[in-house]
Amino acid sequence: MGQYAGFRELPQNKAVEKWLDSYYHVFSAIQSEFSKETAIKVLNLSQEKLCLYPYEMRAAARVLKAGGTGKDILQMIVEGTLEDPEPVVPEHCEKGKIEEADTWSCNTETLDCILRSVRTWQENPEIPLLYKRGDSLAEQLFNACLELLQYEFEITSIPKSDYDLISEHAFFLVNSYQVLEPEDIDLDAIFECFNDAKINERMIEAENRDKKEKVSSISGKSEKKR
Repeated sequence: MGQYAGFRELPQNKAVEKWLDSYYHVFSAIQSEFSKETAIKVLNLSQEKLCLYPYEMRAAARVLKAGGTGKDILQMIVEGTLEDPEPVVPEHCEKGKIEEADTWSCNTETLDCILRSVRTWQENPEIPLLYKRGDSLAEQLFNACLELLQYEFEITSIPKSDYDLISEHAFFLVNSYQVLEPEDIDLDAIFECFNDAKINERMIEAENRDKKEKVSSISGKSEKKR
């Protein structure tokens, strides 16, 4: 996603390895400073779809150690307080000491799930809709594709392979003089950019869902009239 550990750009595999190294070191630090049990709790936040940056995890560990939950941590992310060196622990959290675990009892199923997810992301990562920042015709066409996905189909993330493919098609349409000016950026040109993209299946699902909702709405109104 263009975010590099240490702000130094690297090839994709190396960049992923660098992130995994960062997570390994912070888990080790949490285990040493707090407890193995707390480290497990931080790890299991992934099951609540809370994926933290390494610099947020020690603060999250402190909250969990005091009896806090994933909801408390999510609220701190929203408030921008999770990065604090000494975050204020929510009042309702227990202040009692949590008994340390004698063994690393992390669920192996959870670890396998995380590793599978990492491998899947490496093969074809799902990324948010990142708009192009330039004003060229190809970039305008590309951004029009993302706007259609977001506002017409309510799709906010796509596989990186689709992102690259849509971009390539947009530049091809401009370079082959099929799109010559902003007025040429119509639905036909936009849908041409989606050729061979896996995102098409989700677009069809969204269209079918909308049709069913409209039919259901019309049926409901007809029933009321009767």
